[in-house]
Amino acid sequence: MVDANASYTVKDVAILKKLDAYGLLMIEQPLAYNDLVDHAWLQKQIRTPICLDESIREYHDAEQAIKLKSCRIINIKPQRVGGYWRAKQISKLCDKHHIPVWCGGMIESGWGQLYNCHIATLANYTYDNDICLTKWYLADDILAHPIQDNAGYIDVSTTDGLFSLDSEKFHAYTKIKIHVEQK
Repeated sequence: MVDANASYTVKDVAILKKLDAYGLLMIEQPLAYNDLVDHAWLQKQIRTPICLDESIREYHDAEQAIKLKSCRIINIKPQRVGGYWRAKQISKLCDKHHIPVWCGGMIESGWGQLYNCHIATLANYTYDNDICLTKWYLADDILAHPIQDNAGYIDVSTTDGLFSLDSEKFHAYTKIKIHVEQK
């Protein structure tokens, strides 16, 4: 697979057609993030499945992409689409329309990564996921025990016990506290 990061326009169709010769699993986000119509046109021009990523910011975007046939795969970033419940709803929609999905991470804390690991176990999450470990980007994390990988793979069955925060680090990194009185 390749990630094009919205680097192309419809004028580049000849270049994108050449990618068909490589038998790629997918080309991720070849065109502009806010353009579902041109992605639909391009998907008709090439055999390689288009995977939308930045284009999917909410459930409605996924609905529109499916109706337009803008892609054959979707990368769901829970943080971009409004959280894990919404990510699950998008996954269900995609499953109903036979569109496989995978989880893309953003640079989140270990807590977010743990949730990404678990949502990525849902049935329609077909492809290897892109869950960025905290140690790759941040000097420290709020988890009491960091997620471990083995050659880039995370054994999700080992992560259930990791859902505990290091309270000292959590409080040290907290910038604003809101106290709500209960009546």
